[in-house]
Amino acid sequence: MNIDLGQLSFSRYCNKDSKTIKPIMSLFTSSFSTCMDACASYTMYIPRKFGRSANTTCGAAVFVPKWTGKTNASEVEAPGNCYLKPKLDTSVMHDSKPGNPCHTGIWNDAL
Repeated sequence: MNIDLGQLSFSRYCNKDSKTIKPIMSLFTSSFSTCMDACASYTMYIPRKFGRSANTTCGAAVFVPKWTGKTNASEVEAPGNCYLKPKLDTSVMHDSKPGNPCHTGIWNDAL
């Protein structure tokens, strides 16, 4: 499924994770959609200030719904429920853990 956020288009991968790719930034968002919005905003604004590089362009957003409540996140010492990641492709994704699903949105132009 594709989601258009301004000029950025993301493909959603439900119950998929990419733990091998370290995040650029973590934060708390209310939903998977707002996590992808954060990725789009990061990609639109950060390069203007610091130039375009792997660390100033968000290529994917990983959202963990169970950690939306900060109590659940603090129990596992998670610094957020939304992880902005650099460019990645589907070959680094794997099924999320049972009982703690996460979802990945990949910016289509970043593939």
